[in-house]
Amino acid sequence: MKHLKRYLPIVLVLIFTLTMIAGCAGTKETKSTGTDSITKGDEVKSVEPTKFTMFFGNAGIAFPDDIKPDDNPFFEIFEKAANVDVEIIMPSYTEFQTKLNLALSTGEIPDLVHHWYKADSDRYGAEGAFLDWRKILPKSNVLKTFYSEDALKLMETTDGAVYSLNVLSNGNVHGNGIRVDLVNEVNNGKMPTTSDELYEFFKNVKAKYPDAVPVSPNSGKSFYRANSLFNFFGVQVWGLQRNTNTDYDYFWFFEAPKMKESLQYVKKLYDENLLYKEFATITADVHGKLVKVNKLAYYDADEGNLTAIQQGMSQHADDGTPPDMDAIWVFAPPILAPGVDIREAYQGSFYPIGWHCVSINSKADEEKQAGIMRLLEALSDKDLLDVCVWGREGIEYTVQNNERIIDTEAHLKTTWRLAYQFFRTYYYSESMEYRIAASKATMTDEQKKIYTTEYEKVYVSCIFF
Repeated sequence: MKHLKRYLPIVLVLIFTLTMIAGCAGTKETKSTGTDSITKGDEVKSVEPTKFTMFFGNAGIAFPDDIKPDDNPFFEIFEKAANVDVEIIMPSYTEFQTKLNLALSTGEIPDLVHHWYKADSDRYGAEGAFLDWRKILPKSNVLKTFYSEDALKLMETTDGAVYSLNVLSNGNVHGNGIRVDLVNEVNNGKMPTTSDELYEFFKNVKAKYPDAVPVSPNSGKSFYRANSLFNFFGVQVWGLQRNTNTDYDYFWFFEAPKMKESLQYVKKLYDENLLYKEFATITADVHGKLVKVNKLAYYDADEGNLTAIQQGMSQHADDGTPPDMDAIWVFAPPILAPGVDIREAYQGSFYPIGWHCVSINSKADEEKQAGIMRLLEALSDKDLLDVCVWGREGIEYTVQNNERIIDTEAHLKTTWRLAYQFFRTYYYSESMEYRIAASKATMTDEQKKIYTTEYEKVYVSCIFF
């Protein structure tokens, strides 16, 4: 008995320890780092949301004054799925680069930065401002599946690190947009397939509608949305290019064999008032009015842009001018100048990554890093993104006979929800069913028939550009 009393405290300690171990083994851990996979639903109810700040680029997608980018029904879906509470800093599109550079230079950098200025973030990243994605990407079983080693190499800086993770490519096809209603009206239904035929089409539009502006870039600096006027001649403007899309020898675009001919062609369009006279100083709102009011008839686009411009035809211009509801935008066939091979003209490649980037502040602790990873996982989730594509059932759309029917008026009030699709480069391929349906929503039955026929006719050829 005396010996038992001596060892009793030790026995009790052992029993207590075993009880605690058994209890821990039978209880689910409530706090999760969240980096293994996206956390949804009941799993996160007992855990406080992770708080962090985010510098967010809206890419020119306007938010109404009464809508907060971090406090609305759409963003809340991603916050809830990721169990995070995000404070978003969203500069205006025109001030974005200035505000980003200010944050980088002062060191007052939010925890997560979404941007499209990779050179700047890489420079500051090399100086210690941002984490290396090569070290943290493997922590997410979701995100790491999206990026091959080759894709990561495209993002590397000279020190071998990845400070700016490019978002995912949208996988869309690219082509030349054209107003088929004008082709039918002034061109006897003949789609132009050469640069000369396109020139004649532009002249016919101008003859019928003297105030028309058949073609214009939306930026005088880059000639964006009208680069194909040079591409027809095998000139890939504003950088290095190849002779064809299968060559590996690059040269400056001014050395392209038909550079002179391309400039003469563009000058001819300018001299005859077919190209917008003030293109050098054009602004987005002016370009928008040319599209909606002044019979702009040709537009470089990918599939997402082409459907976006069609949807915009149901909205008034910024100055209140009613839009041209006759417009039907479809893909044009490949257009070539004389003596130019299609491989010279259309050298666009399918990129495995998008242009926008995300960077994580090197001062973000592990809890914030985990929360950021969960948010990006949520923003890449196509099931969650469906609400940003179609909207909410009963508001932006209804279901009739198992088909989603878009409420155009309600849809146009929340088009800013597109901004949350940035991690899949906005118009990702799986969202095109909706975008085509939205394009048809305000068309007459006859317009829908023309749109469907012409859109599908040229779509296949655009896949191979």
